[in-house]
Amino acid sequence: MIKILASDLYLPDQTLNISEYLISKNCNLEHAEKTINATGINQVHVCDVSTMHEYFSKIYSQHRERLRQLADGIDVILSVSQSQIMTIPNLSCYIHGLLGSKQNVNCLELVDGCNGFIKAVSLLDKVLEPGHTALIVSGEISSCLMREAHYSSRILFGDGLCITKVEKSSNMRRISVVFTDGGKGLYIKGGCKLTFEMDGFEIFRFVSSDVTRSVRKHLVQSEDINPDYWCLHQASKLVVNQLAKSLALPEQSAPFFNTGSIGNLGSGSIPSWLALSADSLKDNCILRCVGFGSGLSWGLVDLEVNNTNELAQSCVSL
Repeated sequence: MIKILASDLYLPDQTLNISEYLISKNCNLEHAEKTINATGINQVHVCDVSTMHEYFSKIYSQHRERLRQLADGIDVILSVSQSQIMTIPNLSCYIHGLLGSKQNVNCLELVDGCNGFIKAVSLLDKVLEPGHTALIVSGEISSCLMREAHYSSRILFGDGLCITKVEKSSNMRRISVVFTDGGKGLYIKGGCKLTFEMDGFEIFRFVSSDVTRSVRKHLVQSEDINPDYWCLHQASKLVVNQLAKSLALPEQSAPFFNTGSIGNLGSGSIPSWLALSADSLKDNCILRCVGFGSGLSWGLVDLEVNNTNELAQSCVSL
């Protein structure tokens, strides 16, 4: 099982007020309020740079000591993002250089979105030896991807970056599984030079069917492993609450949806929930995380969290 040692959330200072944005798109106030009530998202953060390399550099210039502390002794740097305009050098190697990591630290890259963190954890669970550690750098500059997108998509996605330090524990009682249906992949499409398009109806149906069915199946197979908390990809309040209802999840102290002030950070969605929920989590807990998104891809993993103080200390605006 993978253990979370720390999870930092870094957000740009600039924000986009969703109500004002919708009104600027000729929506009336009533429509704007209904939309925000359904999505649960009232604002998103917006970067003033266009590449993940630039954004990480900005974070590093202001939080060098913290980042070097997190990177101390790591064996792997794994970056996960879909908004990488600059691909040479890749982001993980660029981060390696800034952190001054040793030459034997492996640098890995995943081009992935909303299920990217699940894939990263699943991969590290396979490649890390017990006691070895890694940094997962996950998040998006969605404002670059959304420049030409319809406003109904723009209001869901925010900019931000999560830096999560993990360790492979000796606990083998865990769930770690990833699924893909490439035949449905074009329901979400886009890129830095392409218009982002998302078929919201089909994605909602995908979550209600494929994702729900897979999670239920693994719940039956793992009845002896009871998580303390569920962490669901923060697509929107509507989607998250519907998934929680479909799975008949019990009420918990940490809200199922809690990213209304930052939006969906794509590959940074699950660790952002973790950072924002830190005060509601108890020490020595098990999280069951469910991701889903572009690909189409979905999956679930169990994570250990021992010391929630390491999560609560760092939600930072730049």
